[in-house]
Amino acid sequence: FERAGFAYSTPYFYNAGLSGITMREEIVERVRASIRAQAAKPPHDGLDANQQSLAGLTIAVQRWTAGHWYAQANLKANRLILCDSLPAAFEAVDASNNPPIDVILGDEPVLNYMVTYVRRDWRLLTTIAEKPFFLTRAHYSIVMPEDSYQLRWFIDNLLLKLEESGALTVLRARWLDELYAYPRRAATDGLPFDVEKMVSHYDQGSCKAAPR
Repeated sequence: FERAGFAYSTPYFYNAGLSGITMREEIVERVRASIRAQAAKPPHDGLDANQQSLAGLTIAVQRWTAGHWYAQANLKANRLILCDSLPAAFEAVDASNNPPIDVILGDEPVLNYMVTYVRRDWRLLTTIAEKPFFLTRAHYSIVMPEDSYQLRWFIDNLLLKLEESGALTVLRARWLDELYAYPRRAATDGLPFDVEKMVSHYDQGSCKAAPR
């Protein structure tokens, strides 16, 4: 009997999850108003408050990601746009004078980085308290074959030492919080980066409506 499963290390990044971004302030206000209205109802009426906040909007997600599976299972009242990549979703909006995409869903740390440093014309969806709007909660871990016990123990011990020494905090600040140019950072850190291949990276695929 052969098993083919996965095991996960202890989390190295907490308080992540599925969130959304939009270009339009009225979408942010609509989400907040819906959350406020749902909060005033009995608990059993507000179980799907976040989903109801997005009802009727056109949602874009990257294909084969957690956002894709979540939207497919839970946002049945929405028009769903499947994109080959996150940049492709931005390009789909940029190509239209009247953007057909209201919200892009994805991992909050990634979306937060994009709207902070790359696409400042977009903004995160937030709650009434100005906290990130989450559809799901998740922690980031390292994935490995489920029977790699020695490797799992090694990685868990390494993550523990990095956390205790403060190195993980430094890594998060350097790679998630700081503003930097990718080629220059790669050069200073000794990472492989081929400028000649950058053009191929610009082909981010396309988007199309999901079949109903």
